[in-house]
Amino acid sequence: MNLFQRNTLVFFLTLCIMPLISASYAIDNDGAVENLVNTFNDMFIVNTQVLNVLDFQDLNDVPENPRNTFFKLPRFTNEVHIRPNIMFRKGILRAGIKPRYIETNSWFMDGAIDQGSKENSKFFINECYATLRVLPWLTLAAERKNVQWGNGFIASPSNPFFNDTGKTKPQEEIKGKDFFRITLTPLDWLSITGYANLGRGEQDDPAMKIDKFRRTYAVKANMTFDKFSFSPIISYREHDRVRAGGYGAWTVNDGLLLFWDWSFGFGSGGRYVYKDSDDIFGYVFDDRKKEQDTFYPEILMGGSYTFKNGWTINLEYLYYSPGYDSDEARRYHKLVKTASRASLLEPNSAMNLAYKSYASLPLYYAMENKLDFMREHYFMFYAKKDNIFDHLSLTIGWTQNVCDRSGYFLNLAEITINDRMSLIANTFIYTTLADTEYGNPFEFLQTVGVRIYLF
Repeated sequence: MNLFQRNTLVFFLTLCIMPLISASYAIDNDGAVENLVNTFNDMFIVNTQVLNVLDFQDLNDVPENPRNTFFKLPRFTNEVHIRPNIMFRKGILRAGIKPRYIETNSWFMDGAIDQGSKENSKFFINECYATLRVLPWLTLAAERKNVQWGNGFIASPSNPFFNDTGKTKPQEEIKGKDFFRITLTPLDWLSITGYANLGRGEQDDPAMKIDKFRRTYAVKANMTFDKFSFSPIISYREHDRVRAGGYGAWTVNDGLLLFWDWSFGFGSGGRYVYKDSDDIFGYVFDDRKKEQDTFYPEILMGGSYTFKNGWTINLEYLYYSPGYDSDEARRYHKLVKTASRASLLEPNSAMNLAYKSYASLPLYYAMENKLDFMREHYFMFYAKKDNIFDHLSLTIGWTQNVCDRSGYFLNLAEITINDRMSLIANTFIYTTLADTEYGNPFEFLQTVGVRIYLF
């Protein structure tokens, strides 16, 4: 971390403890100081969270990551997050900033990079915003934000900005993108919001190294009634086609909620594997489907039921039509295996060197195939309960790829010690079937950590 980043971090941390300092002066001073503190507290909301997490990853030697030479994944990772949140409110103006500092230590014990460690630190602005309520029915905002909506646990097909809901790893923050937003509220039950995603913000997207960022625009209407809500959405990404979609929910009774989330468009921007006799491996990744007039829907349907004892059961089904069919999946795995073997060749001849150097591109495209899911049909089950013994929040679930029979189990647990501290334990266990989506570089992941709220 350079000098500017360190000084900026010190500034924000100092700003975070100002309310405590002001409060201490107010105890022993006259009412003028106390009024100043009250004025400050009326305009500012400041809180800070410190999170320390240790990740253990049991790696699986798969063709996408032969001997861990491509992903270079660590066995252990320890991260310390400092997360101050500063919010300002005065009249028609709302503003806020969420600077973040992350200190990371990684230990490598697998594959070609056996035995080694790496340290890294980063300071960045994850989210910030300035919102102006110009009229009672008109709001303008410039913001860096993680924009989420819908009830889906693993996916929100109608969201053109983020393909990850963040619900499977709640302790991790999804990094915000840069938006301009305008919201109209002509009726109590209706609001219309226009989004312009003008920058990638702090998104660490490996695809950006090859694929340039493309601006995305969307218009969303929110219609809310007593037991029913519906939000149609239309979006457009530069150099792509228009997509339409929406999400909604229906409260059937006190316990049962039904929800859906969908989108559709013509053409798919994903990378698919095709046979090519002129290619050195006989197959290539290609995005030719983006020019097709084929209709590609993405549909999530689900429901949740809350029992009287507090447990909530969620069932979801996802139809992801851009995903690979059986023939496309077979070609994908064949190319990846061929490229994987080539990447491990000894560079002792010109031919071996050519194969080895060429292997990196298909392996990269396997990682960044521009598809949110590999196959077409998924089923998800999740159960959740809070305040178990007044301290434990627990989520357990299973995600099943219906097409290739792979899946993964998750367990998310958080124990509240007191108002200031909680303990975290998350577990992911993956099937290890060959040539499947979730027979991936991990056999299981374990995260343990402590979360402390300073104020």
